[in-house]
Amino acid sequence: DEGLGREAPAPIGNLLVGLASLLMFGKIALLRTVVIVGLPIFGAIGMWRLVRPFESPRAQAVGVVAFLANPLALNAVANGSLSALIMIGASPWVLAAFGRAAQQSPHGLYDGGRGANVPSPSIPREILTFGLSLGLMTAFVPFGLVLAGIMMLAFVVGSLLSGHLLGTGRMFV
Repeated sequence: DEGLGREAPAPIGNLLVGLASLLMFGKIALLRTVVIVGLPIFGAIGMWRLVRPFESPRAQAVGVVAFLANPLALNAVANGSLSALIMIGASPWVLAAFGRAAQQSPHGLYDGGRGANVPSPSIPREILTFGLSLGLMTAFVPFGLVLAGIMMLAFVVGSLLSGHLLGTGRMFV
């Protein structure tokens, strides 16, 4: 019956839950609570880092407040929806990876220059961090790969509409 229309995490997701439960001494309820509380915090840290190249603490604070006040995130926490929390928590990190991969301002050199807090580009590091975050996300939410593709398409369409296409081809590497 496994794999015939049943929605469940991939086998690697089960392995990761098992390893995480070891850290919690087998307390699955504690692990679930830590994940439900921790994923919005993880996403808020990702939003802080996503907005960091704008070099404005006010912009960072507004980004984090807007992220935490998102009704989708609040609903996911209220219902304990782990798949929604994983997608919401990973989204800022995926968007930051797209910005770094495209090397568009303020994340890169194209169209205005790199922000002061942006590390110099490194293709192997970008591939490794993006692959790791996407792999962890899809280990629990297989549909996350489709959502990441939709985010990439939205990034390209936004670049096209703004007239800043330089570097968007790097996202497909």
